[in-house]
Amino acid sequence: MIMDNEQPHQELVKCVVVGDTAVGKTRLICARACNKQLSLSQLLTTHVPTVWAIDQYRIYKDVLERSWEVVDGVNVSLRLWDTFGDHEKDRRFAYGRSDVVLLCFSLTSHNSLRNCKAMWYPEIRRFCPQTPVLLVGCKNDLRYMYRDESYLSYFRDRSPFLRAIRKTDLVMPDQARSIARELGVYYYETSVLTYYGVNEVFENAIRAALIARRQQRFWMTNLKKVQRPLLQAPYCPPKPRQPEIHVSPSTYEESLHWLSHTQAHADVIFVAGAVGFSAHRFILAAASPALHRLLCTDLTGELSTRSASESSMVSTFGEATSGDFNEDTEYLIRVEKPMRVWDQLKRRSSCQVLTTSSNSSNTNKKVSGSRELNHPAFSAIRVQQCEVMDQHGGVSSCVQTVVTLTKLVTPHAIQQCLQFLYTGTLDNRYSQLQNLPLGLLLEIRQAAEFMELPELLVYVSNIQAHEEFLNPELKQRYRQAIRVRLKELVLGQGLFADVLFQLDDGSLSAH
Repeated sequence: MIMDNEQPHQELVKCVVVGDTAVGKTRLICARACNKQLSLSQLLTTHVPTVWAIDQYRIYKDVLERSWEVVDGVNVSLRLWDTFGDHEKDRRFAYGRSDVVLLCFSLTSHNSLRNCKAMWYPEIRRFCPQTPVLLVGCKNDLRYMYRDESYLSYFRDRSPFLRAIRKTDLVMPDQARSIARELGVYYYETSVLTYYGVNEVFENAIRAALIARRQQRFWMTNLKKVQRPLLQAPYCPPKPRQPEIHVSPSTYEESLHWLSHTQAHADVIFVAGAVGFSAHRFILAAASPALHRLLCTDLTGELSTRSASESSMVSTFGEATSGDFNEDTEYLIRVEKPMRVWDQLKRRSSCQVLTTSSNSSNTNKKVSGSRELNHPAFSAIRVQQCEVMDQHGGVSSCVQTVVTLTKLVTPHAIQQCLQFLYTGTLDNRYSQLQNLPLGLLLEIRQAAEFMELPELLVYVSNIQAHEEFLNPELKQRYRQAIRVRLKELVLGQGLFADVLFQLDDGSLSAH
């Protein structure tokens, strides 16, 4: 008998959809039969009652046309039957002459999955003992959207009696596949929101129905090429939306000027005569090859411990002995004007100077390492733990690298060299030749040669030749070169890093 709108040499498949109330049966049928894809807000704010009936194919021509599909070379008209999810309803009329049954449950309800095994499958077998069954998990999208902000905002804006899906509510794929194996049926997942698996589950339902029909009508040649239901490809959740990243304008020049002026977080002190100048190792190493080699000096083999009887003073850079300074420096510190020396050290360093009386309570401080140097500018280098004052006035313990300079490098010269290292310029007072004493100019030039600062040498030469107008361009080239060196040494190699960010995919060094 040929049903209405059925054509010869074509197959008609009746597919009955059953399952608990509100698991998504009607939404799944409408998505397939009416080709409807809804947004998240539409799915959350509207409910479609069970109104789908077989009459839809008689009334609406477009629904009938969409029911036709070619599966494995067979032209098939798929007729979908919706059912009530109430357990006490009588569904014998829907089961009659069915070719395949879709047993649906919600992937956000463990009870609906348990009812598939305890209630729905026995009912199907009571009315359709030989009809193939497919287990279908609906609302696949909620397995990955339960933490989505747009999904959670819907429940925050409404009654507190509405609760969003939690992770504990989700049915995992292995749990559903285990039930499918017990029942001996195929398992698929669908999502009306993303349209994942909607067409696939009905195509495989048609295959299951045609294979069962081929076993009964083995003489039908048009069913020989029909395959068994195919395995479903795993769902790939969409990539999360990329966060908006706002990059603020660069404050590189302002930051270096601030570091030079405030000397915050300094870890190097240059001792020139009776004055100390604070600096930062990572900037010095990026600006000067000579300072890079100096600060990378291995002092592990030079460990020594100083007793209280050997110590003569405690300064911003820790304990010093008579062998750490030249004779003139020791004489200035010990004899001539000790208060002036201490005041200068306080002003020039970011560390707090301790008085010599405090040394009696710290008799066992350890020097990490020290080494005498054979260099025209550097006479010694020492690394040790010392007490320092932070920006908030508190005293803390930190490691300082102390570089003692020779008599060839004067305090004014090292001050101008450090300013050039940070800012690419000299003091404004010395930007013109008429304001720059000739002796200081020569001292700066000599210190630049010792520290291998070719840009500073050119800067000074321009001043001497009355070509100061060339220095702004030189300043920009120097700053760009320092940026490249900082990126290579500091960010690329993590040189002298004192901050480590632990990330999900590794770590990142910083300063």
